Amino acid sequence: MSEVKLRGWASPFRFFAAASASLTLCLSLPSLGVAQSVGTANVKNVVVVYSYESVLPANVIVDRMLRENMRVAAECQIEIYSEYLDTARFSSAGHLDRSMAHLKEKYSDRSVDLLIAGGIPALDFLLSRRDSLFPDSPLMYCCIDSKRVEADKSLANLPGVQMRVDPVSTLELAKALQPDANRLFVITGDSNRDHSWKMQAQDRLSAYQREFQIEYLSGLPLEELLQRVRQIPAGAIVLFLLYMQDGDGHHLFSPEVLQQVAERSAAPVYGVYNTYHGNGIVGGNFATFEDLGKETAELGLQILNGTDPIEASAFKQAPVHNYLDWRQMQRWGLDQSRLPSGSVVDFRQLSAWERYPGRIVAAITIIVFQTAMIFVLVLQIRQRRIAEQSRLASQHIVQRQRDELARVNRVTTVGELSTSIAHEVNQPLDAIVTNAQAAMRLLRQSPTDTEEVAAALHDIANEGNRAAGILNRVRSLARKEQPISEPLELNEGVRDVLRLAAPDAQNRGVVIHQEFDDALPSIMGDQIEIQQVILNLLMNAAQAMQDVHPESRQITVRTTHDARFVQLTVEDGGVGLADDQLRRIFEPFYTTRPGGIGMGLSISQSIIQSHGGEIWATQNADRGATFHVRLPIASSDALNLTNV
Repeated sequence: MSEVKLRGWASPFRFFAAASASLTLCLSLPSLGVAQSVGTANVKNVVVVYSYESVLPANVIVDRMLRENMRVAAECQIEIYSEYLDTARFSSAGHLDRSMAHLKEKYSDRSVDLLIAGGIPALDFLLSRRDSLFPDSPLMYCCIDSKRVEADKSLANLPGVQMRVDPVSTLELAKALQPDANRLFVITGDSNRDHSWKMQAQDRLSAYQREFQIEYLSGLPLEELLQRVRQIPAGAIVLFLLYMQDGDGHHLFSPEVLQQVAERSAAPVYGVYNTYHGNGIVGGNFATFEDLGKETAELGLQILNGTDPIEASAFKQAPVHNYLDWRQMQRWGLDQSRLPSGSVVDFRQLSAWERYPGRIVAAITIIVFQTAMIFVLVLQIRQRRIAEQSRLASQHIVQRQRDELARVNRVTTVGELSTSIAHEVNQPLDAIVTNAQAAMRLLRQSPTDTEEVAAALHDIANEGNRAAGILNRVRSLARKEQPISEPLELNEGVRDVLRLAAPDAQNRGVVIHQEFDDALPSIMGDQIEIQQVILNLLMNAAQAMQDVHPESRQITVRTTHDARFVQLTVEDGGVGLADDQLRRIFEPFYTTRPGGIGMGLSISQSIIQSHGGEIWATQNADRGATFHVRLPIASSDALNLTNV
């Protein structure tokens, strides 16, 4: 693509800023200049006579640029006076005569050091009346079409800034963007200046009659013109030249008419003045009035500084470029790559990236960082979940192994009590046999003593229940079931274990003392596991006293409680434990007696800890050791839940 200059949104405000600033200057500065110039010798007076009214956008822009550039670069004080002939609305000779009289009277008390004609009507006015108005003042012009200067020999030695207003160059630009277009519509108004433009266009565009079907929409009333542009076929080219007056005689501003035409046109619109730029045209080939004002100020300063006007007349012409409106190109879908080299594209709407690159980079960085952090967090959560699942699985396996080991420990303990259990069971069995034999004898007697027979049978039933209770306690310790948490009365659990261990204690010559707290609160736990712990402690206590004097073979089982815990202590009169034994007594496979496997107390510790409690051992002051078990009291919520 050829080189194209892109310009953003600074340009749309040129006209509005220019209008407000220039109007303020036009209203204030001339009067100030008069006040300051009177009686001041070192002041240069410049009178600018414009062809049309003061609010015409071209006049506003040129006047602003003249004031800004001449006052900044001048070597002396410059007073600028702006006059407006308004020939578009007042074109009669009488109006021009009155304007001449007004100007002659207005500037009668001061010299005019430079006279500037803005536009062709103003130049014609000053040339025809110069001798009467400002005979000794240097005259220059601005904003005069170069074609007019070339055609009028009387202007050859007159200094000024020419502008090239060429519909041909604008049409060539339109052709480049719309190579398939074959219809051309040219719009002009109904004023003298509008008719002049139409005649120039017909002359200059005659060479394109074979290439285009050309139709001139000239001198129409505004409403009719707007209706006609709606009917223009898509793909055509619309060339807007000038529209200062419509067919009904209404005086209008061309940029305002252009806006309405561009809004309603079914085809792209092009223009020949830069005041049209930004008001609906796709583009055009023209000089800007900003450049024309600068060039005029520079040439005017040269003349004020003493340069011969004839020498200054040969080189001032404002640069001309192709100017495009990016918004209109987007509207009509025109390809920017078709633009000639050096074209200037204004009003380009910057993308979000172009407007806020730093913010977007920062936002992307934050998003990427947050995404990475989220990814890391998700990965960590996933890994943690996997680890947690693995840990739970391991805990499940460990718990299952612990339960199996506890069961083995219970079975082993029951095995160690087998002799005592057998002896305990034999007693009710012997009683059953004796009572049965007695009943048989009583039945053979005549008459039969039914009361004695009934008493014998009652004794048989009681002894059978006694034997069954012993076997049930042994069976409960040896059965394989999953632990369950339920409300327990610790005293009852201890009593059941003591009944089971009583025969073995008698065989060992051990006396068991009971000191129970009758107000002991309930606990939550598994009855079999708690009884296993109690049985282990009793068996260990009995075994610890096998080598001591029979009188010292005493065990005290005690229950107490406080606000939060219930406590069970098993105190023996055995050989006791050394300090290093106390530290290691609950380690797996650590034992203090021959033949032991060292798992009973370790299992007991794991059971108590799984119930939220703790177990420890202390050395007695005189002899023996005491094992302490502390378990949390069941909460009211837990008790209520189990009762539902």
